[in-house]
Amino acid sequence: MHDLTLRFGRDLGKRPYRFKCRFIIEAYPTKDRLKQGALKAHDLFVRDMAKMDPPWEYLSSEPPRLKGPFTPVVPMTLRVRRPPSSREMLPAVWQGAKFRAGEETLAQIVTPLSQNESWEYELSLVFVRETIRFEVPDQHEEKVGSR
Repeated sequence: MHDLTLRFGRDLGKRPYRFKCRFIIEAYPTKDRLKQGALKAHDLFVRDMAKMDPPWEYLSSEPPRLKGPFTPVVPMTLRVRRPPSSREMLPAVWQGAKFRAGEETLAQIVTPLSQNESWEYELSLVFVRETIRFEVPDQHEEKVGSR
């Protein structure tokens, strides 16, 4: 008869994590305007993290960090196209087609900070939640190669 063994990981409790957010403000802000923008971003960030499931608790004992200014960068969605396999290319190659590396690039042109109408600042805060758990496969469970 086989014995049933239950294994539970130890309770790691709560752990702090530092998260970053960025906010945009007009170029060359005064100290008061920068403080006002940072406080607004701080409040929105804490409120959004509290809405998560399970919610994140803001650790107010750890002071926020403000870095910047940075040139604002427009976020973009990356859709990487799968290159055709050699089997798919073969009929076109027989007809004389040539397959070369694509000309597209993911780089963006970023203007110097002094030429921008707005600047971006980075605010980092510490939040607390139960330790994030993740599963790591055993050595024998990992696939080796594509076969």
